[in-house]
Amino acid sequence: MKKTAFLLAATFLALFGPVAVRAQHTVVSDETKMTVKDREGRSIVDIRKSEENADGPLVVRVASVEIVMDGDRRSSASDDRYILPERPRAVAFGNSDFQSFFELGFNTLPCPDYGLYGTLPAGLRDFMDLNNAKSLQFAFSLSDVTLYLNRSRSLSLTTALQLVFDEYVFSQHVRLTKQNGMLVPEAIAPGYKKSKLSTSSLRIPVLLTVGRSNLFHFSLGVYGGVYLGSHTKIKFPQAKEYGMYLNPFYAGITARIGFRGWYVYGNYGLTDLFKRGKGPSVAPVTIGLGFGF
Repeated sequence: MKKTAFLLAATFLALFGPVAVRAQHTVVSDETKMTVKDREGRSIVDIRKSEENADGPLVVRVASVEIVMDGDRRSSASDDRYILPERPRAVAFGNSDFQSFFELGFNTLPCPDYGLYGTLPAGLRDFMDLNNAKSLQFAFSLSDVTLYLNRSRSLSLTTALQLVFDEYVFSQHVRLTKQNGMLVPEAIAPGYKKSKLSTSSLRIPVLLTVGRSNLFHFSLGVYGGVYLGSHTKIKFPQAKEYGMYLNPFYAGITARIGFRGWYVYGNYGLTDLFKRGKGPSVAPVTIGLGFGF
């Protein structure tokens, strides 16, 4: 910084103060070079075009310090050369290293409220209980962008557009059916291999991230989405039922910790999965991994 300030002061005198300079110094110039010399003929400031390329960067030498005004900031082979760095903007958009292309999570439905159903038979009392190892979430980032909020790039906002598929596999021999405008649990024979609820949605997370992309970083934010479709499925034999009274929109909070596009994430739903009066009151929670490519 001191070298740069000294250079700028000397250059200003050479270019804009010729009367004052000539009182004690000599200015010699041509089309490609300007030199300020002292009374003994020693060079104080030398401004010239690069010797390698007449159309190249401007080279300024003050005493033993040589500075190359190079826009692409290429390194110099000379030890006494200093290339002025391009100062990054405090706020700028950039490539995102904080959002993975693919996320894999495990779903759970904690503390469902079955008040809508009154007294249920023993085998149906906790019909939303899940087999968590098989209740998976798959999310694909279709696009993403990061807004850096400081020059060091250690604080940023990231958002993305995600296509999300969720599966909720029931742990009991039960399935959901639509009866009289609401979801009703129905017992099925033990011979059925799997009973599940599947959903698809578009989701947009907005994350505030602390840390650099090439180091460990922590993110906290919110997400919102819209459901595209839903159905229940049992097998075998196979049967499906569509339109399972989901809330059209959903929202939640999310947290992540990771390195570049690899991270561990947790999503906590703030809205009920089903419309009010159509099914049990419950919001999904997901824990998973984001994979960078």
